[in-house]
Amino acid sequence: MHVKKIVPVVLLIICCQSSLFAQSKNNLYADLTINNLGTSVTYDRRIKKHFDLGIGVSLNDFYGDPYHNIKFAAFLDFRPYKVVRRNLFFGIIDVGMMFYGGRIPEPSKASLGPNSPYLGLGIGYGVRINKRGMGPYISLGIDGDMTHQITHNASLAPEARDYIVIDAELVLAVGFKF
Repeated sequence: MHVKKIVPVVLLIICCQSSLFAQSKNNLYADLTINNLGTSVTYDRRIKKHFDLGIGVSLNDFYGDPYHNIKFAAFLDFRPYKVVRRNLFFGIIDVGMMFYGGRIPEPSKASLGPNSPYLGLGIGYGVRINKRGMGPYISLGIDGDMTHQITHNASLAPEARDYIVIDAELVLAVGFKF
């Protein structure tokens, strides 16, 4: 007798879940970077007809950086897009904070700030495989940040010891939009 009461509740939950995923108001973008070891995940919500707003995180390991080669970014994502038949064209504007990890310099050489402002700009193209818009995509962008560094070299003038390094990395990524 209890099974008869549970089955309609389970069917109702399944129907609600499938109708929730049939909506195109919420989007999840997950990708892997090709040119370096990294990943990012962005959750967006449709604000206007051709504009999404959301939050995201990315984690990259840049081998070329001598210090702080592991970078974690938390950001707001602004994503204008255009749908043409089965094609999805979109822009990427990310604004947030970058946090650093990995190897740090010897204390006698320099001090580095633990975080900095972050900006990511890019474009992307995706193929929609269903009406909701799910499908694979590729994107090309630039991730930039500013690191505050203080060099402990006594031979330099005081104004030359404290400086900001502006760093930008080209990011080519492949992913899937859920």
